[in-house]
Amino acid sequence: MHPETEQLFALLGDIVKNLNSGGRGIGSEGNYPFRPLVWDTSEQGEFSFVKLLQTSGLMVEIELDELIQSWQGKFLNRRRLSQEQNRVLFSETLSKYQLLFETLQTKLVNLRSYKIETYDERRGEISNDQFRRYNLSSVIVGQTNDGNWVAFSQQLPPSDRAGFGKRLPKQDYRMSQAALALNEQLDPILLDLKSLIVCQFASTFDMVIEAIIRATGLLGIWYFNIFDVEQGAGNPYQYGEFEKFVASYLKNPLIYVFGNGSLYRLYIIGKCRTGDWLGALTLAVWT
Repeated sequence: MHPETEQLFALLGDIVKNLNSGGRGIGSEGNYPFRPLVWDTSEQGEFSFVKLLQTSGLMVEIELDELIQSWQGKFLNRRRLSQEQNRVLFSETLSKYQLLFETLQTKLVNLRSYKIETYDERRGEISNDQFRRYNLSSVIVGQTNDGNWVAFSQQLPPSDRAGFGKRLPKQDYRMSQAALALNEQLDPILLDLKSLIVCQFASTFDMVIEAIIRATGLLGIWYFNIFDVEQGAGNPYQYGEFEKFVASYLKNPLIYVFGNGSLYRLYIIGKCRTGDWLGALTLAVWT
């Protein structure tokens, strides 16, 4: 690690060691601790949020059969539907699922499946970031023959996440000829599955994974300046020194709000002048 990065990481650790997510500005219903984050580019390569999920053990490659079982369990056994409604839904969509998977297996290369985990109300194993993890979503991803990436995931329920100012816009992307052709072929297959499946195209693996988890509502990204002072109004505001550190040492900091329902991981992270990345992670509960 670069010596300056090491010094800044130590300073950041001192600043966040007594912080929790229950203060005004975050207003979590649980007082979860802050943990300092560092991404050493000399050892870990260029930073991306997707790489951070992978190194944290929150995005894990799985077999396609496990993904199919997960999708069927989440899509076709929805609690809000009666047993008869679930039976009808299953019979109407099973052939569409099979056709979708067959098409992807014949039209894509580097086809992979992943499960994505984050904070939830159920008990789970401790992840590499020292917070618990839980199976939340599954993604299938592959490449067209001219190198573009496409990803598919199950749609998730609408999210209750908080916002933190100006949202980061989606990256512009121009689909290749092979991606356009695949999208045209998939349209009739996905027509009856639009409430169940989300599809995204992008030029790189990391970009398409980030795009698909944003599209499902699992991830929100905002430019970070300060926390939302309206959240948790009435509680002490404890984040001033942390915000000053971010403003002084980190370039283009972002806040990633990762989760669904009412339970989230919050990552505040930016690039320091050494080229490494620094920030902090905490958990938040908003109901």
